[in-house]
Amino acid sequence: MDKSILKGLKLNGFDNEHDSFDETPFLNNRTVDLIRPLLSENLSKTKTINKSHSSYGLKHIVEKKIGQYVTNGELIYAMFLEGFDIKRHNINCFFNIKSSEVKKMNL
Repeated sequence: MDKSILKGLKLNGFDNEHDSFDETPFLNNRTVDLIRPLLSENLSKTKTINKSHSSYGLKHIVEKKIGQYVTNGELIYAMFLEGFDIKRHNINCFFNIKSSEVKKMNL
């Protein structure tokens, strides 16, 4: 996995693309470990990036599912570890996911 896509990723999301990625806040992160199975069990990868659901919106859905706070950065990092593609959009990003699966998770 090429971590260069994560340049500038902080716990709150992407800061800027010029800062190197500091993995320290994400290592041994219980929230990342908790949400990874949820993501892999409920979302499948598509060929194209879905711009209907941002990382920020998806983090709120995940929070409802697990009953605890999730940072934008934790969600992005977990999606990266699960092999999803990332398309940056300011502090947030988009992923190669299906809208129908996101909607199903939000029920």
